[in-house]
Amino acid sequence: MKIFKILVCSFIILLYSCSNSEEEKNRFIETQKEILVLRAIYPDTAEANPKVLKVYQKYGFTKESFREKYFEYTKNPEEFLRIQDSAQARAKKELLELKKKEKITE
Repeated sequence: MKIFKILVCSFIILLYSCSNSEEEKNRFIETQKEILVLRAIYPDTAEANPKVLKVYQKYGFTKESFREKYFEYTKNPEEFLRIQDSAQARAKKELLELKKKEKITE
């Protein structure tokens, strides 16, 4: 019975850490997506940088913690590529939606 309780607790911890990891990864992807969108809209870094800092804050990052997470993901090139592809696809979709809205309001 004691072994069963230990296995159940271990399984619960494993599930929690996996879901937490996925949430963290999604938070990173959303942050990266918004940064890509801002960089596309505001090519002038002097104008974009303050907005990027707000995006970091919105998702609970600092500039340093985002960089740390970025380099942590680069340690696994396949996973990093999936993350970047996802962020880029989401950014592209958002930019297309923004362009559609722009045409409607013109």
